[in-house]
Amino acid sequence: MTVTAKQNLDLTVDDGKIVVYGKTSTEEGDITLSAQRKTYVPGGDNSTFIIDQNGKLEAGGKLNLNVGNGDLHVSDRIQSKEDLTAELTGKGSVYFDTDVNVNGNVRIKADEGDINVGNEVQATKDIAMTTNTGNIKIDKAITSTGGSIGVNAGTGNVTIGDNGPDVETVTAKDSINMAVDLGKIIINGKTSTQTGDIAMSAGDSHYTPGVQNIIIGLNGEVDSGRDIEL
Repeated sequence: MTVTAKQNLDLTVDDGKIVVYGKTSTEEGDITLSAQRKTYVPGGDNSTFIIDQNGKLEAGGKLNLNVGNGDLHVSDRIQSKEDLTAELTGKGSVYFDTDVNVNGNVRIKADEGDINVGNEVQATKDIAMTTNTGNIKIDKAITSTGGSIGVNAGTGNVTIGDNGPDVETVTAKDSINMAVDLGKIIINGKTSTQTGDIAMSAGDSHYTPGVQNIIIGLNGEVDSGRDIEL
């Protein structure tokens, strides 16, 4: 245990970075971590927000992560008994090295940066991931057991999974909506809903022969409880 509280836990830096080596947790309360910088400095050592060396985030309530002009790096799993909200303003990317498991909603938003999850994202309610400029990559799977999934990139690619055809890779009880203005959507594995629609849209500034903008790879399946719109 490195930073532990029974109720709420708040760490705030107005101009600088937060570094925690180890586990950050609450038994019942919320965790709110906020770090801002005036200008973005690239490079892993300069990340504005680092939870490292078996760094876990475990919230007994909500988990709120706010970063301005910096990268957000969590080296171990993230768990929340309520919602997870991670918002990056200005420049900066999200790096969650392993699992995200939330009993509630997951909302991750970046302005100019990537969103990377090293394994699975699971939530009992809605999952929303958005970046204006940057790539969104989830290595294993994204699952909403009781809500919808929305993944949106302005300019950049969305890549989810490295699985075979029968492996649940993008799974929601309700709807799945993936949209890329300029870039590709690549899903390796099965995409399915129980009761909702599946919609995917991706485009480019011009047509290039042989280039595909929506790729359901590795013999991937699409199985919708209602309509499918590509």
